[in-house]
Amino acid sequence: MRVLESGPAADLAGWEAVEQATITPQAEVQIYTDQLADQDQFPDLTGGRRTEYLAIRVSARGRDAKITRSNAVHPRRVPLEHHLIEA
Repeated sequence: MRVLESGPAADLAGWEAVEQATITPQAEVQIYTDQLADQDQFPDLTGGRRTEYLAIRVSARGRDAKITRSNAVHPRRVPLEHHLIEA
């Protein structure tokens, strides 16, 4: 998760999927899990400022990765997907 002062770098190498949207926030913009639990470790994407527009880019990789499990690593501890959220 990154909150930036200007647009993110155009370097998209290493990401399998990249999506970007511009929103008009009416309040704080927070990150939630798929079970709607807020993620306190991530900041408000507006940076605590009132902003008319907010561009959010989400990059992902590893969606189709096959995991090789060893006996030493619990399968739930090996990440399948990696995401980067930039605002």
